[in-house]
Amino acid sequence: MVSNTVIDCHCHAGKGDGFTGPWDTAAPLHSYLRRAAKAGISRTVLFSVLTSDYAAANREVARIIAAKPDRFFGFAFVHAARDKGRIMEMVRQAVEEFGFVGIKAHRHDAPISREICEAARAFSLPVLYDVTGEVAVCELLAEEYPDVLLSSRIWAVSATTGGRKWL
Repeated sequence: MVSNTVIDCHCHAGKGDGFTGPWDTAAPLHSYLRRAAKAGISRTVLFSVLTSDYAAANREVARIIAAKPDRFFGFAFVHAARDKGRIMEMVRQAVEEFGFVGIKAHRHDAPISREICEAARAFSLPVLYDVTGEVAVCELLAEEYPDVLLSSRIWAVSATTGGRKWL
């Protein structure tokens, strides 16, 4: 049987500590949920806005998800440079304690790292990486981590499909 479930795989939630735009200030969900309902979106992947403390932000997103676990999935947001050395532990907590099902990283913070890809591999998680136009890294990631599902707005790689799929 084919499911008609529509999943939005990119939605920021919670409050950030910046004031440069909605991506680091605040992402309340009430308006989004109205628009999503009109569009037929029944499930949403949530992750935090850009912030200086992703460990705290992931806890905030976990609380939002806990209020509507049948509506939301969570991705652990990590900063490749600032969280260096603790990414595996952050992802472990996100998966084991919060029930998160993926990892989010953003080039605006720092380039993706092996540590992020290794955590994804260890927990069999997909990675949503915003390349912010630096697409050359996509092929390198696909070659180095063919067993990790890595996606951005531009491309996706999956071991189950046997290689690269450009979107």
